[in-house]
Amino acid sequence: MTAPVDALDPVRAELLRAARASADAVRDRARADADETLRAARATAEQVLARARDLGTAEGAADAERERVRAVQDAWRRSSWSVPRSTRS
Repeated sequence: MTAPVDALDPVRAELLRAARASADAVRDRARADADETLRAARATAEQVLARARDLGTAEGAADAERERVRAVQDAWRRSSWSVPRSTRS
């Protein structure tokens, strides 16, 4: 009985080698796919962050403009009330 088992050893070894080579190829493809996915995700994240920065800058500028207008209006109101009634028209 040991003779047939020994006769199959080279076949088993070749099958095992082929299975390992196939597994290595699948793993390498999976790593390449994962790397590409990460590169794409990072690029998308950079675009989203850049857009958010732009929107934040625009929003900040709009807020600053509104505050400037409010400050001018407040200053105008204060200066209007500080003028004596007799000089107002």
